[in-house]
Amino acid sequence: MMSRFPRLATAPLAAVCAAACAAMLLSGCGSDEETPQAPGDEQILDKQWQVVSINTTPDAASTIPESIPQAPTLSFGESTLVGTTGCTQMVGKVTYSAAEKRQNIRDGNRLHFDEVDYDETAKDCHGASVWADNLLRNLISADRDFHYTVNSNNQLVLELVTDEVDSPSIKLVSLGG
Repeated sequence: MMSRFPRLATAPLAAVCAAACAAMLLSGCGSDEETPQAPGDEQILDKQWQVVSINTTPDAASTIPESIPQAPTLSFGESTLVGTTGCTQMVGKVTYSAAEKRQNIRDGNRLHFDEVDYDETAKDCHGASVWADNLLRNLISADRDFHYTVNSNNQLVLELVTDEVDSPSIKLVSLGG
């Protein structure tokens, strides 16, 4: 039986698929649509954020090692925080503001930890996990204020409000909702 499309019948399926995909990609070139965004967005709520670095001083180690058994995570609500330091669970109440006026998280740029409570530290917490736990407990505590932004790498950056040139900060990446 003769194929209606003799050239396609003899072409490898992968080549046909590749040509179709290339045609679809090229059809978007020159359009007025917005430039594609990097993975992620500026949404902070309804996501779990993994801590990737804790910067306390310019010359101190800051990156959370990949070998850590449980990486620290934070999740923000309209007025709450839940998370883990890698050694223990934490919960808190937060307030968001901008220009000294109370705001919701989407319209604010500063967060205040009203309350923060930590469970007991796990007995099997060692090494880099203890290091991260200690730094996070020192930074995330009641009556602390942080500026927050989502940078161009889709990292949530919490920067402690201080008079220091290099304020301590926490960088987090989204693990999704």
